[in-house]
Amino acid sequence: MFRANTLILVLAFFSQGLLAFEASDNAWPDASATFFVGIPGIAPSGETWDAAFKRAMAAWTTATNFNFFAEDQGGDPCAGQNTGALGNGIGGVGFADNRCGTEFGSNVLAMTLTTLSCTNPG
Repeated sequence: MFRANTLILVLAFFSQGLLAFEASDNAWPDASATFFVGIPGIAPSGETWDAAFKRAMAAWTTATNFNFFAEDQGGDPCAGQNTGALGNGIGGVGFADNRCGTEFGSNVLAMTLTTLSCTNPG
């Protein structure tokens, strides 16, 4: 009993650092999203980052009930994300070592910048 309680206590203590998402009520009513893909450079696999991203999108589309679409033009993920702005409505993709000019910690792997659209302004 002591071991079980100790294990539960240790797991509870260390699991706090494992929280890695934020639940929200955001949803895609038509179960699809379009990304404006224009990622420069070559991935370690030797293919372009664009091709790798599109291949990943195709794999997720095949494996889920969600459809990902790609537009072959870049969309800056930071456009419209200035202070007070809600984004430009474009699903842009990019790699950076900061969030639109704001530094983030060394433990950050990826971020999603959400564009808000108020459908019930009342």
